[in-house]
Amino acid sequence: LALGLLAGTTATQISYDGWNLVFEDEFEGEQLDTRRWTVADKYRHCCPLEPQLYVTDEVYLENGNLVLRTRKRTVPDKQGNPVNYTSGWVDSKEKMFFKFGRWVIRAKLPDTHMTGVWPAHWLMPNPSTSDPPDICWPVGGEIDIMEQIGLPIVTTVWGSFRWSRKCGKINWSWLPGGPYPSVFGPQIDFSADYHEFGVDWSPTELQYHVDGHVFHVEKIDKVPIPQNAFYTILNTAIYPSVHKLGQWFGADEHLPVYHYIDWVRGTSSNRRSTALSTRASEANYAGARRRGAGTRSALLRVSHELASLELDPRLQEIQKLGIDDHVAVIKIGEDEPALLSLLVFVANQLGRCYIALDKQTSQL
Repeated sequence: LALGLLAGTTATQISYDGWNLVFEDEFEGEQLDTRRWTVADKYRHCCPLEPQLYVTDEVYLENGNLVLRTRKRTVPDKQGNPVNYTSGWVDSKEKMFFKFGRWVIRAKLPDTHMTGVWPAHWLMPNPSTSDPPDICWPVGGEIDIMEQIGLPIVTTVWGSFRWSRKCGKINWSWLPGGPYPSVFGPQIDFSADYHEFGVDWSPTELQYHVDGHVFHVEKIDKVPIPQNAFYTILNTAIYPSVHKLGQWFGADEHLPVYHYIDWVRGTSSNRRSTALSTRASEANYAGARRRGAGTRSALLRVSHELASLELDPRLQEIQKLGIDDHVAVIKIGEDEPALLSLLVFVANQLGRCYIALDKQTSQL
């Protein structure tokens, strides 16, 4: 643990070469996309230890952010018991899940003067696709991209992997993984500005990074790196023991606090797909619209692993239409099904392709 506390001060830089965008949510508009995300409604996590109740009105979109608000107020839970704190939780369980790749969340964290505030970005095994299905916690593993336990002086964030061979019993990995920055070095106020919190997940290791700086690595020779698809959780909890201590020093006077999430992005390495669920793919119309598809277009998004093949001239020409690497927005008339079929085939080969079927025009 002592070594872990000192780590993270000399971080290496991640590479951006060879990574392709396969998913993003920039939280534009007025309502959260419920095809991708589920908002927790009167949910208590780790009850009765954690004192907060997750409710829907603490989750909203504002100025291009997903906002998770934490307040002190008394609200009854599902059993009618009074709970004195409310907060926000969203997850993508059974809607958007992936295996391997880079997952990054750009966020501004809550004010840590609210001692014990506990924002987190984490990944858990998707129940229907885990092996075995509905694998118990923490046998399937838990990837904590970022968590921070609010303290006025120490503002370190942590990247961790938690697991066990027995259901409901966590082994030594309950200890935090790696800090950024070191708890003994100069601190960063993560509530003052936005930062990018991410993990690179391969079959053999997990690399945790903040603003592109790798600060902690977990390898398969030490821990069982997950090999099944995980879903995403974004939430703000209250760490009970730390918060109780902070109450002696007026921690609650700093409520409400806000967890601002600017965007979530998933990318794949070396043209390898991250195996996003098809249910998530159906929801990916927003990115294509920003890339130029008509508002009346019906959108089909296809994301498959890039095949190793030589493209014939027709496919090469279509590839040149890409607005960025392996992403294209193509408008085509409904009366040209043969060409549409060709484009669907191209999408399967190129991976990150958007195809828009426009009823008003037959022009590419």
